[in-house]
Amino acid sequence: MFRSALMRALSVAAALALAATVGYVVLSRGEPYRPPITETPEGAQLRVDRCEAIKASVVEAGFGDKVGVRCDAWQAHLSSDTVPDHDLMNGIVGINEQVPVPAPGYAAPVALEPRLTNTPKPRDSSLGVAVNGVPIFDYTAGGEMSDADLHHHQAEHDTIQRRELDRCGGHAGRGDDYHYHARPTCMIDAMKNKDDNPIIGWAFDGFPIYG
Repeated sequence: MFRSALMRALSVAAALALAATVGYVVLSRGEPYRPPITETPEGAQLRVDRCEAIKASVVEAGFGDKVGVRCDAWQAHLSSDTVPDHDLMNGIVGINEQVPVPAPGYAAPVALEPRLTNTPKPRDSSLGVAVNGVPIFDYTAGGEMSDADLHHHQAEHDTIQRRELDRCGGHAGRGDDYHYHARPTCMIDAMKNKDDNPIIGWAFDGFPIYG
């Protein structure tokens, strides 16, 4: 049993590392996704400024030694092993037989030119990344939602109501990957700038997350 669990964990870690090489978000053809950008000098400068803001949010929070940030022309990529330094998996009441496994090489892509849209884009994966490098999911744990699901509360999949989260707002999912579904209280408590209404994470569409 231990051997099979270990092999599954290693396979998941390898898959996450492979996904990271293309920015985690890929097209159906396996090509890296590149969000739209404004091809002007002003647009380029805005993206440079956004890259610096993302880097600053990580360093000012005190996670610069755990999370790397590099930027290309389209996205910032926040790299980490996805396992935070705070307490893990304690306080879970619902069933969870997963074990958090590091994912070396994970890189979360954040658009450098955020744009508002009227079209919802549900996905069965992370929607952003915390400044400590931990992926952020929505509140559910029931797989990808339909457009209709977005317009009402998914009580049967609510990770808080089902008491599936640890005392820090996260858990290891079906892939043994640790991530947050709720306010990352333990991370916030550890942030060096927690009293300054700081950015606690970034959505993949480029907008900052405050907590």
